[in-house]
Amino acid sequence: MPWPRKHYTRLLVLVIIFAGFFLRIYNLEKLAGLDYDQDISAWWIKQFLIDKKFSLIGQEISLGRIFIVPFYYYLLAPFYLIFKLDPIAANIFVSLVSLVSMYLIYRVGTILFNQSTGLIALLIYAFSSQINFYDRTTAPSSLIILLSLSSLYFLLTKRDLWLAPVLGVTFSVSPAAILLIFQTFFFRFKKKIVSLVIIFFMASPLLFFDLRHDFMITKRIFQALFSGQRETDGYPLLQKLFNNLQTLVETFRQQIFRLQIDDYMTNVYLNFTTALFWILIFLKGGYTFLQKKIFFVWFLTPVFFFSLYPYHVPEYYFLSLFPVTIIFFAAFITKKIPCHFLFFFLFLFIVVNGWLVLTIKNTLSMFYKKQAVKYIITQVQGRPFRVDYDIVVGQNNGFKYLFYWLNHEPSSTAKIRYIITVPENKNKMPGQVFGKIKVSTINE
Repeated sequence: MPWPRKHYTRLLVLVIIFAGFFLRIYNLEKLAGLDYDQDISAWWIKQFLIDKKFSLIGQEISLGRIFIVPFYYYLLAPFYLIFKLDPIAANIFVSLVSLVSMYLIYRVGTILFNQSTGLIALLIYAFSSQINFYDRTTAPSSLIILLSLSSLYFLLTKRDLWLAPVLGVTFSVSPAAILLIFQTFFFRFKKKIVSLVIIFFMASPLLFFDLRHDFMITKRIFQALFSGQRETDGYPLLQKLFNNLQTLVETFRQQIFRLQIDDYMTNVYLNFTTALFWILIFLKGGYTFLQKKIFFVWFLTPVFFFSLYPYHVPEYYFLSLFPVTIIFFAAFITKKIPCHFLFFFLFLFIVVNGWLVLTIKNTLSMFYKKQAVKYIITQVQGRPFRVDYDIVVGQNNGFKYLFYWLNHEPSSTAKIRYIITVPENKNKMPGQVFGKIKVSTINE
């Protein structure tokens, strides 16, 4: 008896998800960063698992004096335990998170529009090299896309009590994720009071910390939004709004075809064309009231909120709306583009993005940092040693943790001395090179 059509669809969904997962774990350690966020996570979890230190707060965000709840670190902790504190544990965790995100974007696209939209949205999400980069990033913000899709899924399926814990987790991610609470409350759902109680409970460690420290976090948030030094003069709100829209347009273009183009005017033309295309999507999409409401709430809330933000707004502040733009883009091309052109576009998209993921390199990755540290440990053969750094700002993260993890920590008084140089051509000392990391021996 032939398979029903739904079985073929399920098989296709599984194949796309498996392909997307493969692209996220391919060369995992060679592409994994061990930078500021990853270094902070590793030391925090070490203190929790090994030193038995409990904390009400997690990472401090870039503004300073604003913290997040450490739930993200508690999610990471079992993986660090399984992998014996190897920092690659965080990358395994976010790869598994991406599996859930891929399934949810298919489900949300199908529920909100139709199955074809769900499949194409899944295909774009799974193969996009830019989305792949976000899904590989191990930082609290790596949960934003999952939380955004989960919020939409539970709203659309009217699973109200599941929605509240999802929104509570946003306090463990970033201020950008917390906006999801305001976005979902634009929609009708039952048990809002119960949901607020659950959200309050999950945010309580941060609230308790703020109360104990004279509302330090609250004061800093108001200072940043309403009394900070603006980067622009004249009409700062309008300028920031324009800048945010420009960032979104360029980021969406990179999500479809992540091409590095140095020519300024070419970038302007491409961004202008992308903006016109989105205007066409707005005007000619033929959306229902619910579809319009979801799009505008998910799109406009972060855009306007971060127009109040007085500093530079990077594209990852808008992670929550990326799956929504992908779904609406998929709905539009499914409806408006003839099948043969659509197949050609999707084929080109898969080839270009697949090639980008499979050929990209990170010469300052965790893999090369581990190689450099292991080389020093092998050379010293158990003797005390000292390590100094000749490194550009921001590139010294991870080395000290790796020495701790491998149980060979340097001593500042040892006579055997090594210098780690990043990038390797920063000085002319001879040494062993690993990617863009150079290890030099200094005889004293």
